[in-house]
Amino acid sequence: MQRQKVDADRISELHDEILIHILSLLRLEEAVRTSVLARRWRFLWTYLSSLRPPQQTMKLMLPHYVSEDREIVEYINRYYQIFQIHQEKYINMYNQILQMHRADTLDEFKVFFELNADHKDHLDRWIAHVLCKKVNRIDIDLRHCPHHDKWYQFSYECFTLVQNPHCGVSSVKALKFLCLGNFSFSAPLIENFLLNFPLLENVVLFGSFDLMDLKVVGSSLRLNFLEIYACSNLRIIEISAPNLVTFNCDFRNDTRVDIKHAPKLANVCIHGWNIEILSQGFISLSSHLSQLETLRLDAFYMEFFCLPKLPELTSLRHLMISVNPCWKIENLFCFTPLIKASPFLQKVTMQLRGRPNVNREHLKHPSFTHQHLKVIEFDGFTGSVLDIEFAHHLLEIAVALEEVIVTPFKIPKHSRKANADLEEEMAVKQAREEGMKLKEKLPPGAKL
Repeated sequence: MQRQKVDADRISELHDEILIHILSLLRLEEAVRTSVLARRWRFLWTYLSSLRPPQQTMKLMLPHYVSEDREIVEYINRYYQIFQIHQEKYINMYNQILQMHRADTLDEFKVFFELNADHKDHLDRWIAHVLCKKVNRIDIDLRHCPHHDKWYQFSYECFTLVQNPHCGVSSVKALKFLCLGNFSFSAPLIENFLLNFPLLENVVLFGSFDLMDLKVVGSSLRLNFLEIYACSNLRIIEISAPNLVTFNCDFRNDTRVDIKHAPKLANVCIHGWNIEILSQGFISLSSHLSQLETLRLDAFYMEFFCLPKLPELTSLRHLMISVNPCWKIENLFCFTPLIKASPFLQKVTMQLRGRPNVNREHLKHPSFTHQHLKVIEFDGFTGSVLDIEFAHHLLEIAVALEEVIVTPFKIPKHSRKANADLEEEMAVKQAREEGMKLKEKLPPGAKL
């Protein structure tokens, strides 16, 4: 009798809702495998509200590689064949999953695989299917297809497929999160999304050559988060969004942002390849700078930075600056006017992506006092002249300082030199030692 109690399948006696919740904690392929456990489990996974298949583990490489070496050519051909098998397995798996899926609604639909125009029928059908399922989140990243002429073209056909007797109007209005990347989609298509999906709150767009002149306009838009990056032909973004709170944009040479109405805008990230482009982005947003609470400036190439005439940024509380100091940069004092123009700033985060090549004496820095700066953070502190003198400058002006956070520089794995481990180890050690020396400069009551 005791043995029967021990062997009883207590888990299967739980309510379906509990078992489905347990399955939702597993990876999709693991949840599907539970269908063989018992008859009770056979179709439970088909009621999962989130469809996130395994991410692509293999990437198509060497698209333009030409060689007369027979072994290399054979290796590339084998690689292509294996990759195509992976593509077919992924597509077949998703087709079967969507065909068997029984839940009335979906929380999330995610595709993360290198697919292209050859798979358009599958992709269109998938998107239309999940829209009919009242999906809340769509996240599609088709990776980087090496041949742009074979990129999947997201078109209005998906919306046409949705218009059928089994897919009511309320279904397509459930979408709240949209992330599209690394395939072709145009500005009119995105504008159509904004018009037809009034509950959309978060939109992330990246990696499209067809996105050019985008209008994010509508008095009834619920959109509160907009991020656009790696769209190389993007020229104009017109924004009139009453609920927009966060805007992150990757500015290109000709990119212009025209914000006509964004009364709730509080968080902005301006990314540019170089400081000149970053300055252009800064100017584009100048009329809304005074209402920002968080501002992030992100530049890869930095040689000089001349800020335009600044209004007083009375709402700014957190300033984040991310730069690559490996280029021809003399000092970081170019950001001082921005700090000075933000009288109620409470936190400054300085992120350095690399070791600067600067060998000189410390410069005399501008002198003033800041009454509200409480936290200073250095992420990627190298212990060089560049960041030490700027750290000393911030410690001197922050009379209300409470905390200094220093994360020492770490060499990325992809940047490591095979025969320079000792040299790199010494550089990291130096960064830690110089970071600890900042204790001597701390004002009373502040901690490191």
